Amino acid sequence: MITEAELDELFSALEFANPHTLFVGKDYSILRIGKAFQKSIAFTASPDFESTFHWVAGGSFEKLRNNSAQLFFIQTQDGKKRYKISGRTVQWGYILHGSPVINANFHISEYQLTLKDFPQQDYIAEYLFFTANLFQSLRRPSEVES
Repeated sequence: MITEAELDELFSALEFANPHTLFVGKDYSILRIGKAFQKSIAFTASPDFESTFHWVAGGSFEKLRNNSAQLFFIQTQDGKKRYKISGRTVQWGYILHGSPVINANFHISEYQLTLKDFPQQDYIAEYLFFTANLFQSLRRPSEVES
């Protein structure tokens, strides 16, 4: 069995690469929550996966156990945030890595995230940088006209 210190070290290393990381125990309790998930979702004191999220489009922990290469989707219980998830089954539970789904149904403002909440290699970081610069550029001419 893994110790708490080993779990913390593993989580720290994986969260560095993806701030949307969750460690979920075999009993579906959430053991560790990545910074970006914490910023986007109000978790209870002792969160469990099923009170916070539900699987979308037929995803499940059972399917994750049988196919760790497949992408799945989870959504918050309030329906406002959806994440693309990949994961791996481990001795003590599951390691899940996610990315927020951003489209017409799931607007980025719902996630309360900024550019710094994404890994540098993530395409969303580039998108946010682009949109921030675009909005600044569009505002400048209107400020000059005023």
